[in-house]
Amino acid sequence: MDLYDLQVGDRVRLADGTIAEVISETEDGRSIRVRHIESPNNPSRAGSEELCSEDEIEERVDVYSPTSEPGQEH
Repeated sequence: MDLYDLQVGDRVRLADGTIAEVISETEDGRSIRVRHIESPNNPSRAGSEELCSEDEIEERVDVYSPTSEPGQEH
């Protein structure tokens, strides 16, 4: 994934299944700072921050809201 396509607030899935939020845009095109939201393999990572490389980010993910229904804007 091209790190320049990511913006602050985007949610991404990392290679290990962790869902993280982008907290700063890339400055060098090689890494981006994220905050872990949920990590199925290591729940204690939630809330921690790290720099991730392009290879560690699998995809951008939509945020699920239990109060939203398909086709409805909130």
